[in-house]
Amino acid sequence: MNLTVSKKIHLITCVALMTFVVSGCMPHPVPAPIVYTLEYKGASSEVPAAGRSQNEKPVLKLMPVRAAAPFTSPNILYRDRNFGLNHYAHSRWSDAPVTMLEGYLLTFLEHQGMFSSVLPPSSAAAGDLVLESMLQDFSLHIKSGKNADAEIKVIFYLVNARSGRLVACKEIAATVSAEETDAEHAVSALNSAVLKAAEELGTWLAAEADKFRLNS
Repeated sequence: MNLTVSKKIHLITCVALMTFVVSGCMPHPVPAPIVYTLEYKGASSEVPAAGRSQNEKPVLKLMPVRAAAPFTSPNILYRDRNFGLNHYAHSRWSDAPVTMLEGYLLTFLEHQGMFSSVLPPSSAAAGDLVLESMLQDFSLHIKSGKNADAEIKVIFYLVNARSGRLVACKEIAATVSAEETDAEHAVSALNSAVLKAAEELGTWLAAEADKFRLNS
């Protein structure tokens, strides 16, 4: 069957249109999420302990970090100006904030050298002191326009492992400004805020470790 030029053009147009419509109905692949992590990269900065042997320093055991449900998922959270708690759609943490913070504090405190050993929660060994913690905030707070602050807040409880009595407690909060409100800048600012909080924790624990050693 011979087709005229106009019919051929019409047929080609119909085929092209159908291809376009079908391709538009096909599901588009969802981009893989960008994964970020929390990591301590600081150098060792041992707290001065003149004349003190490693055996004289107490052993600290960390307990699992506790938190409300939003901080037990790998979502990267941000709070909007209406106090709503949301998460970035195409970005996430490598693990839940409670788990990352636990590993971060373990590494940080080991580097500080104020304890003879820092034990993870999974250790069967018992320490002299036990550090419990409650994570209350780990998110980006969007204020107006591109203004935002990364905030972390944790309450720490230091317990005498031998007696089970509370030695001291302290709320530590740190805030770092974020240059933008996207996930990448939120993660960068949160990493900086965690380091600030960890340094304050180290100073507090160093003083408490000295008191414990003197009273033991």
